[in-house]
Amino acid sequence: MAHNLYRFYLYTVFIALLIFTAVAMVRLLSTRLAFTPLQGSSGSVPSQAEIIQSTVFVLVSLLIAGALGGLHYWLIRRDIRNDPSASHRFNYLSLLDDKPRSLPPCHCPAHTKDEARSTRGHE
Repeated sequence: MAHNLYRFYLYTVFIALLIFTAVAMVRLLSTRLAFTPLQGSSGSVPSQAEIIQSTVFVLVSLLIAGALGGLHYWLIRRDIRNDPSASHRFNYLSLLDDKPRSLPPCHCPAHTKDEARSTRGHE
């Protein structure tokens, strides 16, 4: 029971840090996009103080979320390595890596045409 709560804590904190970083990026983008035609209905240009505040907020939040998120990611990986029945959690985390390990290949028509072309060229 305690180990399940520990896992719940790790995943909850990791996801909360991702959400925190996304909110910080939205704040920065909304400030920066006010200088473009995408400014929406507000129509006002942000002051220099607002730009600096949003930039510093993003930098600090990325620093904090990167450190804490990296620590929790490492703890999740360590927990998976020590638990032989953790294959379903490993599949979730493999989506965050560059190479998904357990996803089936794409069977869309464009993908199969490219494969057909590449195999014909090697005959």
